[in-house]
Amino acid sequence: MLKTILPLDFDDISNMLVALGAHASPSEIHGYLSGLLAAGKRLSDKQWLEEAQVLIDADNDISPANQEAFICIYANTLASLADENYGFYPLLADDIHSLETRLSCLATWCQGFMVGFALVEKAVNDLSDTVNDALHDMAAITRVDTELEQDNDNSANDDYTQLVEYVRLASMSIFAEYAKETAPAPAKEPSGMSVQNLFRNRQLH
Repeated sequence: MLKTILPLDFDDISNMLVALGAHASPSEIHGYLSGLLAAGKRLSDKQWLEEAQVLIDADNDISPANQEAFICIYANTLASLADENYGFYPLLADDIHSLETRLSCLATWCQGFMVGFALVEKAVNDLSDTVNDALHDMAAITRVDTELEQDNDNSANDDYTQLVEYVRLASMSIFAEYAKETAPAPAKEPSGMSVQNLFRNRQLH
């Protein structure tokens, strides 16, 4: 079991998906999984691997070498959503990437979250105002304009940071409201270097 919940590494997961010939991005997959979990759905390892295979729409099957990595992504996402220290973060491109790329990842993440949430069988018409408002805000973020003015980069970066903070807290709030009766599975201790590379070498706040 992980002693601390480590954030997933966008670039390493992206490289794994490229090697598989996947047609889905790390942000789309993580957003979709987060939406499923926030809505209360839980999957066995076998169910998740089958779901992930369809989701990534890859040219190749998920190899045994990568199956553990996908299982760790699931366990890490569930544990971080339930983290009492608010350790959940959407899986997005790092700051080394352009702001346009990061905004695109955030929009894709939100789209994935809404799809995953909506696929869970539940009375969506009975959503609380808080959850309904959060989903509407995520829908607005999916339409965010990635063509940014170049003369005010600091302001644009600040706005982006605030959007990410809103999305991560909204995701945890939805999880708390609709999944609080489901006990989360602990994140597994990565057993090999290929899996360890999925995690950034720093601790969550």
